[in-house]
Amino acid sequence: MYNIPITKSKQSHMKKLSTFTDSLTKIEHTIYQLDNGIKVFHANNPSSIEYVLTVVVRAGSSFENMNNVPHGTAHFLEHILSGNPNRYFKSKFEIDEFESGTREDPEINSNASTSKKYMYFYAYGNEEGAPRINKRVKSVIDYPEEN
Repeated sequence: MYNIPITKSKQSHMKKLSTFTDSLTKIEHTIYQLDNGIKVFHANNPSSIEYVLTVVVRAGSSFENMNNVPHGTAHFLEHILSGNPNRYFKSKFEIDEFESGTREDPEINSNASTSKKYMYFYAYGNEEGAPRINKRVKSVIDYPEEN
């Protein structure tokens, strides 16, 4: 299992909520919760060299009416958080360059989506890219900077 250094606090902790293994696929699924309430889902497939990290935040479009904000705000926020410069990447070009691969450092890909209940931020690639995948997802959930 990989160390998933996602939060910026010096003594950040991830509490393991549950683990189960699918009897058919042999994929081990583990759910963690960060100190700030964000849940991290980790699936370990022993027959794959792919690495995927997904963070799910309960902030989907159904919360727009509850919070009296315009329709589309959740999707707009998804774009602001996932595609804009932040403390780790100063420009969209820098994000694209970071995700581009080389022979020694395989390409990674990131994306986000919004549903009625949730926002999903994820990145994936070859397991050799795991540290960069972790950093890319961290750049999304650590944004914006806290004062």
